[in-house]
Amino acid sequence: MPRIRLSRRQVAVLVLSVFVVSCSSSRRQKVSVNPKPSEVATAAPTIPKPLPFRPGEVLLYEVEFSKLILSGTIGQIKLYVLPGQSDPRASDGREIRTAAVAGTGVPSDIEFKAEASSKGFFTWLFGVKVNHVYDTLVSSQDLGLRSSVRTLEEGNARREQRAVMDLANGVVTVTETDLVNKSSVPKVKTGASPRWVQDVLSAIYYLRSQPLKEEQVLTIPISDQAQLYSIEVVAGKPEEVSVGAGKYSATPVDVKMFDGRFVKRSGQLTVWLTDDPARLPVKAKLKLSGVTVTISLTAVKG
Repeated sequence: MPRIRLSRRQVAVLVLSVFVVSCSSSRRQKVSVNPKPSEVATAAPTIPKPLPFRPGEVLLYEVEFSKLILSGTIGQIKLYVLPGQSDPRASDGREIRTAAVAGTGVPSDIEFKAEASSKGFFTWLFGVKVNHVYDTLVSSQDLGLRSSVRTLEEGNARREQRAVMDLANGVVTVTETDLVNKSSVPKVKTGASPRWVQDVLSAIYYLRSQPLKEEQVLTIPISDQAQLYSIEVVAGKPEEVSVGAGKYSATPVDVKMFDGRFVKRSGQLTVWLTDDPARLPVKAKLKLSGVTVTISLTAVKG
């Protein structure tokens, strides 16, 4: 049986970026492909409190693949919520994680972490083992992006991508380092950014913070590799969803991330979030180039 080959970017989309979601306005807006920072609202949106998640939460997912007669489990994803801590590795030497908002005992920053790894059928199908770790730091007040670190292991390749936001000047700096070839020179690029922005991982939690109503349309700026994107999500009618972790009433959300908005190819992505206060992302289904990837919640801890 012949193997089906996908590019590494497609692999990343299939494994983790399936969760890309966005929101910022309750009214329908025209999506700008690669918008200028001046075209994106810079004011932080309202974040209802208390947040539906807290440090200590761990979500476990199973990833399944299907294409024609081929199907099987290809990987797993773990999502963590952690309290922010000081990070001496920041490229400019600053401590970008602080302990707590003065006098409140509430962490001033929150860290989101994702581990996406391939297993079994995936390794046979694509001929490469994938292990991605995403660490994203946001403000606990407005969930705005502060910094992020990605460690990407794909076969024999291993690299780190570090993004640091300069909120005062509206600039993001991304440094990519080859962790295998120690003699290589890190690649650095900068890009303009609004003062309030999200990345792929933090957008999941920002969406959870927003109560959704049927037919509501939300948008959010996404910073990825020093490029700025604007993505819409459209909420559907609540329905019952059954996954490994149980049965839930959940709202399907159509994520408009294709046709140049974030991914060049055409496709469809739906994410289901529970209608309870936790607003858990219990399921996601991605259809891309004849491939269907389904991510299902199997356990909740913390």
